[in-house]
Amino acid sequence: MAWAKLITTTLESAAASFDMSTVPDNKFIMLLGHIIRNSSASYTQPSWRVGNGTIVTGAEYAYRYSRDGATDDSAGSGTAMSPWWPHGADPTADVFSVSYLFNLATEEKLIITDVIDNNNAGSTAPRRMQIVGKWANTSDTIDEIRCYDFGGGSGMDTGSNIASIGTN
Repeated sequence: MAWAKLITTTLESAAASFDMSTVPDNKFIMLLGHIIRNSSASYTQPSWRVGNGTIVTGAEYAYRYSRDGATDDSAGSGTAMSPWWPHGADPTADVFSVSYLFNLATEEKLIITDVIDNNNAGSTAPRRMQIVGKWANTSDTIDEIRCYDFGGGSGMDTGSNIASIGTN
């Protein structure tokens, strides 16, 4: 099983979302995300949304998460597959994430995401978050992926980058 880079997208200006369209059909997809916080936005809360033909924005997702090793929490049904902001109540830091997607048409699409941020506090240890989530669709594969600022506004700044790596 060989891995290959599928798509890389870099923001050329601040935005509330950016997409990877026409993602090749792959059983396994790894997503790398580096979000640079737009300092003119009050906060930034990146999330993954997916779809087939169009990005799904309705409540077809569910996830649970843990921040800094604390007890996990379930978010139940929601409008994002895997929100990734380890800073919780202080979403003002740049973040880096690694996500793994399971992508079979006849199965729910599962995701595991690990995230770290720089904590904006000098020598203070970075914060981390682990998220597991799913897209409840059992009839399509994922062919579009969006990095979406769940906090609204244009919280992701120029140079923010998402990349996908896949294998059949």
